[in-house]
Amino acid sequence: RPQRYWLMVETGDEILDYRRAVEKYAGARQTVLEGGDHSFTRWDDYLDDILDFAQVRP
Repeated sequence: RPQRYWLMVETGDEILDYRRAVEKYAGARQTVLEGGDHSFTRWDDYLDDILDFAQVRP
């Protein structure tokens, strides 16, 4: 059920190869951002979208 997943990765991840994640989660929603690192440096840009996806609102 790929619709249950949202892959969010940055190409600069020094721990995981983002290409393998893209392959593994083919069919799921994917956000692949250029640069960054393993901490996903731009998560705050996506906070509202993440809350919507998780169906969690304060």
